Amino acid sequence: MLDQAEAALHRTLAASPGGNAREDPSVARAAVTVARAKLSEALLSLERTSISASMPAYVGKASVEVGQFVQPGQELMLLVGSENVSVIANIKETQIARVHPGQRAEIFVQGRGEAFLGHVESIAPATAARLGLLSPEETIASYGKVVQKIPVTIVPDSDSAAYSGAWR
Repeated sequence: MLDQAEAALHRTLAASPGGNAREDPSVARAAVTVARAKLSEALLSLERTSISASMPAYVGKASVEVGQFVQPGQELMLLVGSENVSVIANIKETQIARVHPGQRAEIFVQGRGEAFLGHVESIAPATAARLGLLSPEETIASYGKVVQKIPVTIVPDSDSAAYSGAWR
């Protein structure tokens, strides 16, 4: 880019009446200095157009579009760390007796049509309804028994394809 600017400068100075680059080298040097400054400014502006995360992560939700101007402090996207991937499975209370920490599990990702191996890391001490904002007593009463669900954390095994980057 700088070479193109220098070549264009020499052509312009040679074509201008009474202005030859060989006759007045200080004009040529000044124009090259200006071209270098513009190049540095353009490279700095280009560097400021990229955003890098402080950790390996996936974009969970983006609230910015290509070409959009942003302000300092404006939220652009939600990042989800890729180092500690886990899945929360809500197991029915009628089935939770068969689940225990360390148990092998298969994680099926519908969008990819793939299954990965993992293990149960932990079982929540209460149902999802108890852990939520409103308890079952504070919600609208129902006449039938609603089966509660218990959150279970499943982690992919380290030798599983999911852990080595197949989630991308």
